[in-house]
Amino acid sequence: MFTLYILVTVLIASVCGNSWCSWGTYGDACDKNCSLHCRPRPNTNTVHCHKESGKCSEGCIAGRYGDECNKVCSKNCMNNICSHEDGTCTDGCKDGEKGNFCEVERKSKEGSPDAWVVGSSCLAVVVIIFGVSSLVFGYIRGSNNRRGRSTVRERAGLV
Repeated sequence: MFTLYILVTVLIASVCGNSWCSWGTYGDACDKNCSLHCRPRPNTNTVHCHKESGKCSEGCIAGRYGDECNKVCSKNCMNNICSHEDGTCTDGCKDGEKGNFCEVERKSKEGSPDAWVVGSSCLAVVVIIFGVSSLVFGYIRGSNNRRGRSTVRERAGLV
């Protein structure tokens, strides 16, 4: 029975051609190895890639992307994880970075021109409020003093 199975397999392969390669290989003669950076299949820990192109069937291991997982994710990707198709950081960026590939440095909020402008604007508003309050208080106090003097003058008969 086993011999019959082997003969049928060889006959089918010779008539139809070999449409698949063993795990971990690809190419016309299945003589090329899949990339070491291909993600292995769950539960079997075996690597498989497309017979003709070598594209990793299960995607890439963390930190790699591209059809054959031959490209490295940006070092600024959070957890070193990026899309296996185009390399965009899928878990976000490490602190201080932004952009699809976490390639743009984000300015810190402290010491940035925007924070300085906001801080100085708030200080200017406080100074203006204090100044206006001082003027109003001074006016009110001055007018009370003038009323008090006139009544003293009236009592003295100077008016």
